[in-house]
Amino acid sequence: MKFLVINAERKLFEGVVFEATLPGLDGEVTVLDDHEPMFLALGKGLVRWRSRVQQTGAVQSLLTNKPIMIRKGLARVRRNELMILV
Repeated sequence: MKFLVINAERKLFEGVVFEATLPGLDGEVTVLDDHEPMFLALGKGLVRWRSRVQQTGAVQSLLTNKPIMIRKGLARVRRNELMILV
């Protein structure tokens, strides 16, 4: 899914991921490819995500990226796109 994290000044991250874990107000929420549409209020915590990296042949590996610490925000999932405003 397309993944975008932005604040009022700039894009913090943009890329394609298959999994993202967000700090919801009542606990962590994991969003996967083709997730149902939703809005989610975010609290203080880490936004983490993983993407696939193509290697030789058909073998794929997973890449875990450096998480982003947020204080609060809003997440929207729609049409296989996750956008986070912080």
